[in-house]
Amino acid sequence: MLRRGLRAAALFVADGHIGASAALAAARRRSAFLASRARVFSVLRPVPDLVREINEFQPTIVEGYPSALALLAGEQRAGRLAIEPLLAITAGEQLTPALRADIESAFGCPIQNRYASAELPGLSMECRYGSLHVNTDWYLFEPVDENYQPVAAGAVSHTVLVTNLANRVQPLIRYDLGDRVKLTGTPCACGKRLPATTVEGRAADLLLFEAPDGTAITVLPLALVTVIEETPGVHRCQAIRTGPRALTVRLEMSPDTDPGQVWRAVDERLHAYFAAQQTAPVAVEHAVEPPAVDPRSGKFRQVWSAH
Repeated sequence: MLRRGLRAAALFVADGHIGASAALAAARRRSAFLASRARVFSVLRPVPDLVREINEFQPTIVEGYPSALALLAGEQRAGRLAIEPLLAITAGEQLTPALRADIESAFGCPIQNRYASAELPGLSMECRYGSLHVNTDWYLFEPVDENYQPVAAGAVSHTVLVTNLANRVQPLIRYDLGDRVKLTGTPCACGKRLPATTVEGRAADLLLFEAPDGTAITVLPLALVTVIEETPGVHRCQAIRTGPRALTVRLEMSPDTDPGQVWRAVDERLHAYFAAQQTAPVAVEHAVEPPAVDPRSGKFRQVWSAH
C-alpha cells in the first residue's frame, strides 16, 4: 500500500449529519495530504457517475456500507469498474458471510468489518479472527433484555445501551442502539482483552427496480431511505419495494405538520431520485398504516423488498 500510495474512497451519504462523512471532511480540512488522498463518494449518486468517479480516483482502500460495496462488486465483475483495492472496510449495516465472500472475491482483498453508528464512531473493530472487539476503554456497552436489565455473556440481548461521556457537545447516556448483540464472554485467540461481541445488525438487501428498457437497476436501501427521511416533516419512515416499478411508503410525521404537504414533498423527492437513477417511473403508494416493527423478528426495518 505504501508503494502505491494511500488513496481512500469512503462510500456514505455525503450530506447531512453522517458521522463518517463529517469526520472525514474535518480531517481533509486539517490535512493537505488527506485532502488529496481521501474522498467521500455519495451513495445517492447515480451508479454510472459513481463508477466513473471511483475509476478516476483508483482507491487503495474502499470503505462503505456492505450494500454499497456489494453494488460496486457487481460493477467490478461486469467490467465497468476497474479498481485494485488492498483493503475493504465495511460499516453501517450487517455484513453477512455471503456479502463478505462476494465483496472479497470481486476485489481480491480482505474485509475489515466495523460495528458503530453515526453517534458512536469507533465503537468496535474486527480482529484477524473475525471477532468484533468493543472499545470499552471509550464506551460503556450494556446488552440488556426487554426490561433494560443486563443479560449474561453468551445470551442474545433485546437491545444494547451505550454511554460515551467523551463527547463534550452531546454526551450520550445509555443510548439505545436498537441492535441485538451477544458478548462472547471468552478470550479471543487474537489476544486482545477488549470484549468480543456478535451483532444481529440491520441487514439491507439491494433493491432492484426496472429501467425503461426492461433491465434491472440496483438502488441502495440506505440511499432510498435517506431521500425520504430528510424530507421536512418526516419523523420516521419505512419503504417497501412491492414490485419492479412500485414502492410503498409508511410515514410517521412530526407534530403540527400538514400531511398533504409532507406527502407531496416525499413524492417529489422520490421521483427526482428515481429519475437520477435512470429507472422507469416508480409508482409510490401512500400507506395508511404507520411504520411498524417486523412481526417475525421484532425489529424495526426501514426498507425491504416484499417480492
